[in-house]
Amino acid sequence: MKKLLLAAFCGFSLISANAVYMLSTPKVTSAKVENGQLKIVWDDNNTPNDRITHFHILLHNMHQAKEAETFTLAQSDFDWIESTGTINKHEERGAIWDYLPDCPGWYVKSPLYMDKAMGLDAFQNFAGSDNSDIFGAVYMLSPDYNVYGLKDPTLHISCSLAKEAESVSGGFALYTWSEEWWDEKNYDYKPVDGHDHNYSDISTTGFQDYAEDCTPEVFLDRTRVCFYGNGWSALWINNFKVDVNMQPGDFVRYGGKLVEVEAKSGENSVTIPLNDTETDWTYGIQLRSVMKEFDDSRNITTVRFLSPMTEFLQVGQNAGIENVKGDVAENVIRCESGAIFVDGDPSTLVEIYDTAGRKIMEGAAGQPLAPGSGLFVVKAGNSVAKVAL
Repeated sequence: MKKLLLAAFCGFSLISANAVYMLSTPKVTSAKVENGQLKIVWDDNNTPNDRITHFHILLHNMHQAKEAETFTLAQSDFDWIESTGTINKHEERGAIWDYLPDCPGWYVKSPLYMDKAMGLDAFQNFAGSDNSDIFGAVYMLSPDYNVYGLKDPTLHISCSLAKEAESVSGGFALYTWSEEWWDEKNYDYKPVDGHDHNYSDISTTGFQDYAEDCTPEVFLDRTRVCFYGNGWSALWINNFKVDVNMQPGDFVRYGGKLVEVEAKSGENSVTIPLNDTETDWTYGIQLRSVMKEFDDSRNITTVRFLSPMTEFLQVGQNAGIENVKGDVAENVIRCESGAIFVDGDPSTLVEIYDTAGRKIMEGAAGQPLAPGSGLFVVKAGNSVAKVAL
C-alpha cells in the first residue's frame, strides 16, 4: 500500500491533490526553430482565480554517445543555497515549491533550507493520516527521462542524506509511467519494483552517502526520480547525482535548460537561442504557469503555486515540422509510446530510414510504425524529420 501511495504523490498530487491551489496550464500555439533560435508562442489560458506571475519553459535535450561514456542526467551540490539553517535547525522561506536552477526540470514540494543543502519538510506528510502520502506529500522530483535509446537503461543514483530529528526517514524512488489501471483517469506514475529506497539509519549529526542502481520498466520514455521524506521535521539532501552508462550510438533525453518568463495576459512569446551540437540538441519543450509572491516577514520572493506541465512537444531538428497545423496537406510527424505517427492523408507514403540511409520500413499516414529503438529519418510527402525512439 505504501508504494501505491508514493506513486500517487509522484504523479497525481502534482496534478490533482492540490487542485484547489492549481494554476491553469498554458496553451502552446506555436513552436518553431529558425536560424538557430527557438520561438515559442502560447496563451496564458487563465481562469478568473489565476494569479500567474511567470512561466517556466523546460527545454528537453537529446544526447547521443559517440563512444562509451557515463552521462550525467542531473547533479547538484546545492552550493547556490545560502542559509543560516543547520541540520538541527531548518530555515523556512515561505515557499510551497522551489526548483533547482542547476537541474532543469527538477521541482521541490515543501522545501526547507540550510547552507549548501536542500531540505524536505517531512512534517507536511501529516504522519498518521490515511492519505498522508497523497495530500501531504513532500518530494524533490525530476522531469521525465527517456531511456528508450539506451542498451542498458539503468540509472545510477547517489546522494548524501541527513535528518533533523530521529522521527525522520526517507530516500529516493524510481517511477515509470503506467497504464495498468482499469480506468485511464487513473493512469499515473508507479514505483518500479525493488526501487523504492527508504532509509531509516540517516544521521542527525552529519551527512551519510547512499547509492543504488535503478532500472526502469514499461514506459521507458517517462521515467522519473523522486526524493521523499517522512517524519516530523526535515530530511536533508546534498550532493545528489543521476548517471547512465552509454555505449556508442546510444541516446537519452533529459532536462537541458529552464527558461523563466514574466507573464502577461493573453498571448505570450519568447525566443531562445539554441546551442545545438552533433551530440547534444534541443528535442522538445514543456511549459507551466508559476505564481511567485513576495513574503514580507522573510523579505524574500518565493514560489507559491505551479500549474501542471503541458504535454511534451517535439521541436527542433527532430521534429522537422511546423507544430501548429496549417493546410491539410501539411504532414505532422510525431512519436508516441515507442512508435512513429504521421498525421495526414492516408494516401501519403511514409518511409523510415536508418542513419546509414537504408530504408527499413514504409507505411501510410495515420498508422503507427514501430521500427524499434534508434535514430531514424522519416519522410512523409514534403516533410522530413529526424526521430529518436
